[in-house]
Amino acid sequence: MTEHTPPVVLAVDLGTSGMKAALITVRGEVLGWESQPVTLHLTPDGGAEQSPDEWWEAFLAVSRRLIGRGLVPASAITAVCCSTQGEGTVPVDREGKALMNAILWMDMRGAPYLNKRLRGLINVAGADVFKLVRFIRLTGGMPSVTGKDPAGHMLLVRERFPDVYERTYKFLNVLDFLNLRLTGRFVATFDSILTSWVTNNRDPDAIRYNDSLVRMSGIDRDKFPEIVSCSTVIGPIRSHVASYLGLSPDVQVVAGSIDNTAAAVGAGAVQDFVPHLYVGTSSWVAAHAQIIENGRVRLEGEQPETRYFFVPVAEAELLDTWHTRGMRGTGTHHFAVNDVFVPTDRTVLSQTAPLIEDAPLYRIPRTLLFASGDAAVAFGMSRTCLETFGELAGAKTPRAMPTLLREQPMIQMTVGQAEAALRSGRAFLYEAVREAWAASLNNALTLEHRANLRLATTHGIRLAAQIIDSVYNAAGATAAYEDHLLQRHFQDIHVITQHLQGRLTHYELVGRYWLGLKIDEARL
Repeated sequence: MTEHTPPVVLAVDLGTSGMKAALITVRGEVLGWESQPVTLHLTPDGGAEQSPDEWWEAFLAVSRRLIGRGLVPASAITAVCCSTQGEGTVPVDREGKALMNAILWMDMRGAPYLNKRLRGLINVAGADVFKLVRFIRLTGGMPSVTGKDPAGHMLLVRERFPDVYERTYKFLNVLDFLNLRLTGRFVATFDSILTSWVTNNRDPDAIRYNDSLVRMSGIDRDKFPEIVSCSTVIGPIRSHVASYLGLSPDVQVVAGSIDNTAAAVGAGAVQDFVPHLYVGTSSWVAAHAQIIENGRVRLEGEQPETRYFFVPVAEAELLDTWHTRGMRGTGTHHFAVNDVFVPTDRTVLSQTAPLIEDAPLYRIPRTLLFASGDAAVAFGMSRTCLETFGELAGAKTPRAMPTLLREQPMIQMTVGQAEAALRSGRAFLYEAVREAWAASLNNALTLEHRANLRLATTHGIRLAAQIIDSVYNAAGATAAYEDHLLQRHFQDIHVITQHLQGRLTHYELVGRYWLGLKIDEARL
């Protein structure tokens, strides 16, 4: 390691769609990254699987490419830490060899076997009430009756693949398998073992197996691995792996976590009752398209018939296109679908489909629901920016100025105007949402309600942008740095304003409506 190179971590992220590896300094600076897709196998009996060997080959490939770019001296890389998709199950033998494909988080084939074990004489939420109480008291939750947890996967192996079950030395989650290949140790982390539902979780610093829960699981006790904390250094990297990657055999492997845990920590949601929004991989994509019949566009009345076509994600090509200055975490990539047959029962008319469930939420046009969410996020950003600027204004004296920012009349006026804009815009949004919801409850939603909500959401997004712009400008050069919250939200809000829900033409649309002119009602 050179004198000026801080320690670097090889950070690994294995998701459902691919393997990613990045070099990140201990200060959090991302030096570079590489990725490679992995194959999703959908089986005829409804299973969802991936090859653990393909995971490992992808890890070696992306890591070697990344390290080979020479972004830092190899001696600067001191640790490897993985985060992976969760709720996957890999049965391995004593040599650590995967005995079958990994059963993924979306695989529900184990549901009938799990539900048989869960049910009793008196059932609540699909489980015997006494078992339910024990689960909640010891674990804080219960197995998903869908069978998507390892609890269901392991029973699937036991019942459908008895020869594999007999040869299984340990059942590992996805993270555990990568750590095994990196170190040779069979271990689970506090979070990777969670959804096997066999641990006493009441002391978060000492997760341990509970004999009664293990018996309820129907899985032999010796097939569960040792449990370690997510921050445990589980050992040095295997020498042959280090040699292949060009790393020192002294590089240490940290246990790491599954993706939900990593996302919560990354979002700062580490205290009780602190929420965060986490968007992961979907099982399906919805393609919006017109119907071409005999070479001509099929009409629905006088308009082209448009439908949403629901396609398994494995049959679509995800395109890495979301390279934006803001809102990067939404991952709003494009996708392509070529030569895929979609049966009619996996399509739905875009605008005129009858409601399957005639409930208040579904009577409100979908685009207005999206718009309400966008406006709420925009106002949340503007409030955060105002609070951040308030802290800055009480600490910063600009160059060549005699006083703190907060003592300058122009700054005081800016903050006063911003606060008024935020409160008035937010009040308008709340009023429009309340009125639309009340009308929908009574099945009496009118064009006037929709026009009012469209105006409130568009104006809210635009007001939020003005508020953030004003405090960004007032903050001076401090807000120009990419790690400053004002800079990040400045970028974020100007992605939201470019979205369909923030279009300036909505003002024209609502203006035409209020003036009694003809409008395209589908846009409200």
